[in-house]
Amino acid sequence: MNVVILVLLVLFTTSCSGGAGKGAAENAPSYQQAVDFQNRQVQENNPVIAKYFQERIEYENSISLYESKKCYLLPGGGVTLLMRINRKGVIDLVLSEQENSKTQCYRDTYLGTKFKEPEIFPLYAKVRMDYKNSETK
Repeated sequence: MNVVILVLLVLFTTSCSGGAGKGAAENAPSYQQAVDFQNRQVQENNPVIAKYFQERIEYENSISLYESKKCYLLPGGGVTLLMRINRKGVIDLVLSEQENSKTQCYRDTYLGTKFKEPEIFPLYAKVRMDYKNSETK
């Protein structure tokens, strides 16, 4: 199966990540806030972040994470997710503009996924799922 995943790297500032002691949901920016910040930051092209995401993608592919719950079989077009990775390397928030069974399936798949701790955190990854045969953007 050919999977097209586009990852755009973002370093999210502490002004959007909330105060200490709050849970992920309480610290959650809106989807649009995260996208706006990402659009401003994507030009930084930080090699440390790029290396981290490349290694993380290779790890997720090695464990077939994308295919684990077969979300791609659910009805609907492509889904764009914004995933936050915390200081422990855990995806602790998954945001999307659209809410449907496919979005929820991917959220359940990725939320809580752990990889090594990033040197810079929190990080945001914009991931586009199942757009190959979809007109949805």
